[in-house]
Amino acid sequence: MQPPELEIDPDWETFHLPFDIGSGRSMFVETAAGPTIRMRFFKRRADGALVGRVWFGAATFGPPGFAHGGVIAFVMDEAMGSAAWLAGYPCIAAGINVDFVEMTPIGRDCFIEARVVEVRPTRLALEATLSLGDRALARAGGVFPRLSQERMAKMAEEMGEAPPDLSGYEFA
Repeated sequence: MQPPELEIDPDWETFHLPFDIGSGRSMFVETAAGPTIRMRFFKRRADGALVGRVWFGAATFGPPGFAHGGVIAFVMDEAMGSAAWLAGYPCIAAGINVDFVEMTPIGRDCFIEARVVEVRPTRLALEATLSLGDRALARAGGVFPRLSQERMAKMAEEMGEAPPDLSGYEFA
């Protein structure tokens, strides 16, 4: 089972996040059981929201024919964290909750959207929706503490990298 051709809306644009974190990167994992996930996020020009396509392969199975909830939670976390960085807020996840509205079928190209819904001095609230056509499959919310410049510098040091250019980001 291979993913379908990636459908990209003309209003979507690619983006890059520092440290290659989040899923401004394309993710496609191949295992002995076959492809697992194709996850690709974009910025919607109209409103700046994070949008994209996610395809779950046979290796992500939970119930027969459907993706495992833990894999879906991973994708929702990636989308929300990436949406925060895309909006200019360095952060990490402190807690997420995922409501599984319907089971997510394996082998179907799903739409994902995530956005920042609240900005406070030390934390953010985010939400994401995974859908297939007009049907919501999963909804998530999360609390993400904002990072300081000092913490970002320490992260770069721990990774053995020079700190990236973080101009344009708002720190805690």
